[in-house]
Amino acid sequence: MTQDDPGNIALVMDDLLAPRVLVWWRSTQSVTAHYNASDCADVCDADVDEIEATVRRLTVAGLIFDGGISMSAARWLSSIALTAISRQGKKSQRD
Repeated sequence: MTQDDPGNIALVMDDLLAPRVLVWWRSTQSVTAHYNASDCADVCDADVDEIEATVRRLTVAGLIFDGGISMSAARWLSSIALTAISRQGKKSQRD
C-alpha cells in the first residue's frame, strides 16, 4: 500500500470521530504544526483519550501527517459532506 492509498480509509471508517478529527486537523495544521489533543477534544466534543486513539488510527492509515491530510482523506470528507447535503435536501423536500 502507498501512503495515500484510498483503501486505508477502511482502517478508520467505523470510527465516528474520524471525520471530525480530520476536519479539525486540516483546519489547524494549516495555521500551526502543533497538535493539541485537548483543543481537538473541545471542538469535537469528545474525550482526549478518544481523540488520541483516533489520531493514532488516522496516522497509521496515512490519512494525516504534519501539515495536513492526504488526498484520500480529503476525498472521503467531500463524500461525507455531499451525502449529508443530499440527505438534508431530501428531508426538506419531504416537508
